[in-house]
Amino acid sequence: MSEEFIDICFDKVYKGFVEHIDAIDNGISIADGPLRYVVSTSLSARISHLNPSWNEPQSADLSNEQFRSAMVLACTEFSGQVLGLARAWWPAREVVARALGERLAVHPSGQIAVLTQACPWKDHLFDLEALQVSRRL
Repeated sequence: MSEEFIDICFDKVYKGFVEHIDAIDNGISIADGPLRYVVSTSLSARISHLNPSWNEPQSADLSNEQFRSAMVLACTEFSGQVLGLARAWWPAREVVARALGERLAVHPSGQIAVLTQACPWKDHLFDLEALQVSRRL
């Protein structure tokens, strides 16, 4: 993988996966005011639900078993995020870059780009447009 991929995906994994887990673990609230809704199926919540309830048997062996289950769950989620970026999200960048490169052929204003196939495009479009602007400066 390219250095560009690693840099961009590192930031995406941090922002989209690690940051909120870190915030939850450190007691940082998701909002400064009242929440409109509660997300009860977050990774942190699912890991927390692996712990035995107060009225269930408790032991060091059970805790260790649950900790292993939590590690498998967290590693599976993390791996899924990274592999999803590498296998699906990142290859879409080329589709979007090609559409941007060919946009003048679509319309002389250059303000219309046509994707040749459906793909995750929003992040790439904004990133690639920002790159083009910064290169002009």
